[in-house]
Amino acid sequence: MADDPQATTGATPKQDYQFGLKTLFALPLLVVAYFAMAHWLDPCAAAALTIPLGLLFACFYRPLRRLAIWTLFAYLFIILLMPFGGGSREAPRRSQCTNNLKQIGLALHYYHDAYGSFPPGYITDDEARPIHSWRVLILPFLEQQPLYDRYRFDEPWDGPNNIKLVKEMPSVFRCPSEDNEDKTCTNYVAVIGPRTAWPGETPVRFADIADGTSNTWLVVEAAGSGIVWSEPRDLHVLQMAPQINPPAGQGISSKHPGGAQVLCADGSVHFISEATPSPSEVYSEHIRNALTIAGGDPVDPDW
Repeated sequence: MADDPQATTGATPKQDYQFGLKTLFALPLLVVAYFAMAHWLDPCAAAALTIPLGLLFACFYRPLRRLAIWTLFAYLFIILLMPFGGGSREAPRRSQCTNNLKQIGLALHYYHDAYGSFPPGYITDDEARPIHSWRVLILPFLEQQPLYDRYRFDEPWDGPNNIKLVKEMPSVFRCPSEDNEDKTCTNYVAVIGPRTAWPGETPVRFADIADGTSNTWLVVEAAGSGIVWSEPRDLHVLQMAPQINPPAGQGISSKHPGGAQVLCADGSVHFISEATPSPSEVYSEHIRNALTIAGGDPVDPDW
């Protein structure tokens, strides 16, 4: 009887490209680590941390040293995932932005219940200069009564006392996706001007919104607005670009990919795409119509 080759040589030697479960789990582990870090960091930073970790793992774990090609594929796979990593953070940020606008909408409704109208766009002094913002007026309805009590209406928003409060901007006035380091500027503004819900120092009532509260925008996003939250300044309907995320100039804009959010007079919040499904002039006209309260003009039904 011939000798059994396996009996004389022992177990079959492991081939160069034979690897175990630990190696199989290396790629999924790197992917999970990448998405976990991308949730808190930006995708590039997450990749910059994940790839060195993979290199260290490949250097110290013997099977991967012999399978360097698989490690290389893992890195390439992570790089391909980089555009999607940011979305894992953007979704909760946009959700929080929606919640911020809804809170502002509720505060405006509570103000209307208390005073019979929405707040004026601003309060002026004896020389008709704007000195106080509507955002300050709704503080008590945003659970910010202590901050409101410290604000003095006998001096302008940038007076010696009030200017100290600028750094205490309530988080509800800032979009989480905003990357501007200035924590005193708001991302939620009114659109002031003739025929809008904010004609200036004259307050508007629900009864004045003849176009319907669901068709009228009260508050809009403005990325990098440069407007201090307590400053009596907003977008002006005659000076802004009638589009979403305009390439230049003032307009409705955000750091959310593809569009910006708006608060309607009925308290609902909608994401408005920057794309122009209809001819650009019609799209711009629909935006203007959504900013007026009694024009009787149509707005995009998809909004």
